[in-house]
Amino acid sequence: MLNGGTTLSMGWTPENGFLATRWDTYSELMMLYLLAMAPVAHTTSQTVYQTGLGVEL
Repeated sequence: MLNGGTTLSMGWTPENGFLATRWDTYSELMMLYLLAMAPVAHTTSQTVYQTGLGVEL
């Protein structure tokens, strides 16, 4: 995910490989989603993701 850089790439696509944009600033929302996905015993409901993303999944 570093793809030769010092920060993580924001993504990858089969057509173009790694994206040029990098995670180089602090993103609270992304960190919260990553933490919410981790626990198996205490899962997070789909409503949390719908509310935070502002879309219906």
